[in-house]
Amino acid sequence: SAIAVGAAADNVGIEAFNVRPYPDDSVTYVAWYAVRNETPRTVKANLFLYANPVGSGQGDFDVPARLVHTEPLTLAANATLSGKIDELKFTGSRLFAKVAIDSSDPTRDAFARDDVAFAVVPERRNLAVQLVGDGNLFINAALFLRENVKLTTRTPAEYTGPEGFDVTVV
Repeated sequence: SAIAVGAAADNVGIEAFNVRPYPDDSVTYVAWYAVRNETPRTVKANLFLYANPVGSGQGDFDVPARLVHTEPLTLAANATLSGKIDELKFTGSRLFAKVAIDSSDPTRDAFARDDVAFAVVPERRNLAVQLVGDGNLFINAALFLRENVKLTTRTPAEYTGPEGFDVTVV
């Protein structure tokens, strides 16, 4: 015999969340997500991304001042929506995602625990680079255009050592 326990309930939750830096040495990230709708109807929702360089729990992130991106979602009935968010910029290495059903939608989410996800990514920082030489425009232009490089140029006579720089190019 079978004994029915509980009842069907509406649920929207994050199935997957991943954040990676762009490989171009910029301080920009891309995030991939998958959000599941376990209801028999289309649901409007938002995916909120929050950043906190020292955050360790939901309360450290889930405040308006930490919001870095809002992604509006239209979730098909009994389906998973996957997508990516390009050009994310935030300070630190910790990102928090929260899916929330739009306030105009009548759906009520039964399980709040699957509405959140965390990601820790390698922190991207700006590099202090010192270029020492008589004027190599090719190297100067290549370093100057990098988003994550703070470039200082010096002549050989002005060079006093590598102190204070992450990289020195002679």
